Amino acid sequence: MKTETYQNLTIAALDRLRVQQFGSDTLKLFGITPETGETLLAEFTVNWGGQRVVATTESGTNETGAWQFQVKAEGDQAFILKAVVLKIGARRWKVKKVEAPMGNSLLWKIKAEVQ
Repeated sequence: MKTETYQNLTIAALDRLRVQQFGSDTLKLFGITPETGETLLAEFTVNWGGQRVVATTESGTNETGAWQFQVKAEGDQAFILKAVVLKIGARRWKVKKVEAPMGNSLLWKIKAEVQ
C-alpha cells in the first residue's frame, strides 16, 4: 500500500474517532503572551482526534487525565509548538508536550492533561 493512501486512511479514521468522542466540537489551541494573556493560535474543525493515554510518573504510578491529540499537518504550522492550552467545547487541557511530524508522518502529536 502506498504511503499516501495509508496516511489518508489514517486521517479518515482519526476523523471518525473524533466525531464519536467529541461530536462537531472544534479543537482550539491557545498560546499565552504577557501583553494579551491567552490568545487563540488555531482552530481545527476536521482532521484531528484524541484519546486517553496512560501516563506514568517518575514514581511509577499512573496519572489520570492524560490525553494525546493528533492534528493533521498542513503547510507551516510551527505555531503549534507555542500551544499551552487546548480546548474542545467546554473542556480544557494543559499542553504538556508537542511533537512535530517526523518522516512520513502527517500528524502533530499534542500530549495534554485535563485541567
